[in-house]
Amino acid sequence: MFDIAIYIFLGIILLMLLLLTYYFPSLSKIKSQHEQDDKYTDEKEEKLSNFQGFIYTSIVLVVIAILVHTYFVVRNSPWEGHLSEWLNIAVRLMHITFGIAWIGASFYFVFLENALNRTKTFGMNWLEIFGLFMAVVFIIWKNIK
Repeated sequence: MFDIAIYIFLGIILLMLLLLTYYFPSLSKIKSQHEQDDKYTDEKEEKLSNFQGFIYTSIVLVVIAILVHTYFVVRNSPWEGHLSEWLNIAVRLMHITFGIAWIGASFYFVFLENALNRTKTFGMNWLEIFGLFMAVVFIIWKNIK
């Protein structure tokens, strides 16, 4: 009975945290209304961002708490093998998904880098160097007088 109460408690906390993340777009609308009045400061925006990060971290910690409690419930029972196999499958799928995302991001950034306009060489020619030298000489000469 105590185990069910813990699941209900953690489930309610998780539901409340998920509802808080649902209402973050409305907070950004309030932010845009206050920006028109010039009463909204960067400090409040930073606090809102920190609070959002805190909420997401709390969601991850509650899910981890649910998984740890599930492990302690099925420990030394016939269901322990089933739980470990399902967790093994979940970790493998996450590994595959993150690997695909990593490779996709790598291809995307290579595409962005290749799309840069590289018609001009990266080195400076002698006219640019001479112009820079003359600018420095002019600034020094101007400050001397």
